[in-house]
Amino acid sequence: MAEFRKYFYALGLASLLVGVSSTASAAVQCTGSVANPPIIREESFTELIGDIILDCTGGTPTTEGASVLPINVTITVSSPLTSRLLDISDAAGGFFNEALLIIDEPNHPEGNPDHRDRPLLACGDSTGAPYQTLGVCVIEAPADQRETYNGDRADDEEEPRPNVFQGRVSPVNNFQVVWNGVPFDPPGTVGDPNPVVLHRILRFTNIRVASPSAAPVGSPLTTVFVEININGQDITLSNRVLPVASVQKGIEPQAGIQEESFLQCEAQDETPLNPVTFREGFASSFKVKAWGEIERNGELNGSWVLDTTPSGSTYGYRSTELRQNVPGGLYFTESGFTSPSSHASPSPNNAPISVGTAQDLTGGVAISNTTGVASAGVATNGTRIILTFKDVPAGTTIEAPSVAFLYRAGTNEVTGVAIRTSTASSRGDGPLNTGGGAVTTSISPSNAPITGGRVVYEMMFTRSQIREDLRIPLFLTYAPNLVTDQPEVNKSALVTGGFAPFALSSDNFAVAARADATVGGGFLPIPRFVTQSGDQKLFIITKCSCNLLFPFTTNAATTNGNFDTGIAIANTSKLPSANSFLQGTDQQGGVQFWYFPSRSTEPAVATQCANTVTVGSCDAATRKIVKAGETLTYILSQTDTTRWGLDNRAKGFTGYIVAQTQFQYCHAFAYISPEGAFPLTNGMSVGYLALILDKQVHDENSEFGGENALPVRTFQPGEALNH
Repeated sequence: MAEFRKYFYALGLASLLVGVSSTASAAVQCTGSVANPPIIREESFTELIGDIILDCTGGTPTTEGASVLPINVTITVSSPLTSRLLDISDAAGGFFNEALLIIDEPNHPEGNPDHRDRPLLACGDSTGAPYQTLGVCVIEAPADQRETYNGDRADDEEEPRPNVFQGRVSPVNNFQVVWNGVPFDPPGTVGDPNPVVLHRILRFTNIRVASPSAAPVGSPLTTVFVEININGQDITLSNRVLPVASVQKGIEPQAGIQEESFLQCEAQDETPLNPVTFREGFASSFKVKAWGEIERNGELNGSWVLDTTPSGSTYGYRSTELRQNVPGGLYFTESGFTSPSSHASPSPNNAPISVGTAQDLTGGVAISNTTGVASAGVATNGTRIILTFKDVPAGTTIEAPSVAFLYRAGTNEVTGVAIRTSTASSRGDGPLNTGGGAVTTSISPSNAPITGGRVVYEMMFTRSQIREDLRIPLFLTYAPNLVTDQPEVNKSALVTGGFAPFALSSDNFAVAARADATVGGGFLPIPRFVTQSGDQKLFIITKCSCNLLFPFTTNAATTNGNFDTGIAIANTSKLPSANSFLQGTDQQGGVQFWYFPSRSTEPAVATQCANTVTVGSCDAATRKIVKAGETLTYILSQTDTTRWGLDNRAKGFTGYIVAQTQFQYCHAFAYISPEGAFPLTNGMSVGYLALILDKQVHDENSEFGGENALPVRTFQPGEALNH
């Protein structure tokens, strides 16, 4: 950490020395710049910085037939380098990685006016430019210095002329990438007597870094810098220190999800929950894996439109990937510059050279060599979003669709799509797996259950010019089983969301930000992100109940004989089905009684439940269920073993009774009369309706203002009612 800080201060000093040369009369002048410095995601370990361009003029070209003299180039970044390692066979020299030096803009129609649209040829290509030593190629100078890096392969006439050179991770500094022994032919001039100054263009691409805030060094910087050093020939380098990227949050902080409440006794069948929404922190934060998704499914500026017909629209995903082989192309994908033989050449190659424009190229030749250059720039997957679920109530199922749409931020205009991919990894990595075939974009009622406590979506079409919202619909399903007290009540289902794949807390973060980081024998994926955090409450299941108060009951003895209390509790959740009524929701459940003596000196009476298996027991598995439309009857002085299973433990009791039912819409009546007497027997008697203790909340979405529209729930002590 201390060494990094010293280096960063050195960058500030170096910026004051821009233009200072190590030699007083250097023959070549190079000016550094950054092509389209990007915004990179604060949460990422593997962000592509802007391509670094050295535009070189002057010097004396190499004599025809002589070997072009080499240079060594070192680029030091202010954040750890994470370009993927491609070959680790030469540890002493530094491992080969995917960072590339491309000379004179091959396969580029506009890049270098002196060397337009040449084929690609990598140093070390087995059919073109074999290594003199590992990683170092020798070029024999041609008669015309404009042909030094023309991409021609070896033939009987001349040696090969590579124009793509592979970088290495410095063996001593994880902030540096180096190119050693690169043949550099000064561009000089052509023409006599009116010489024309030629340009030699050096482009450094596929340099990935850990965002300063994500890196183990934990820097608060919002800009990434590089310092460039060249030695081996007389070269003056202007703009040695360059800003190559700015840092912003990739996902904008959003307001919390509104937790939803559902009643245990009311079945849910793919009931929509509040969608989980992720908004881009900047317009190009969400990216597809490679250009193939964009070209296959739309255009740079977006032509794909949601098909709202019942069958939906078919949306393709990659089977054969396409190359991104135009230097400086503004692809806005997770991949960088790529040109492997395993990928197809776009035809036409509509590479976006600048925003809003495209060029028609033939695609160029694939690059390859023995140190893995063919895999340079290739990302593992597109941007992924993962939802991780915890504490999901038992007996419930959360479902999610096969696709989720992107919308222009803050609107309902569909602008793209993400496809659900199965993954066995809790970090959200693994190959894209949608089950094969094309994907239909419509969200159907048949949604796949979420297994493993997570769901992962990968971007398949996004628009890099606008900020977008990814909305992930979720659906809840459960069938009540009140005998087993399911679904589980009073437990908030939690969801955490963010970029994927991400580093687990068990990962060594110092390793997670390294290019050669491995887990289980394989390299960590690109892209990869910091660990997600921040649980939000998604939904909770509330117990269905109806709470009744019988303010006075008695089986007390008097001089004229005992009084007794009879109770009747009706389950009125069943309503007429005639057109003049709204159909009720049939519910059922057990009933439990609590006894509160009128004098504190009197002995307590234990609670009991309706239970004909074990009379009075509150065992959930054997409780007697009061079905919709039934009425439970209970007399304090009597034991009922066959109908409702309530005993006479309240014999002699005087006080109030509280009863709780496991269904809504209970109503009750109590009748006090001489013990053994019937209502028509002469003597003092009284009857009353029990008091319903619950607070009732009117359902504003109901068409009916009656009892069926009044979901009833029990409020805990101190809980507020907001309405």
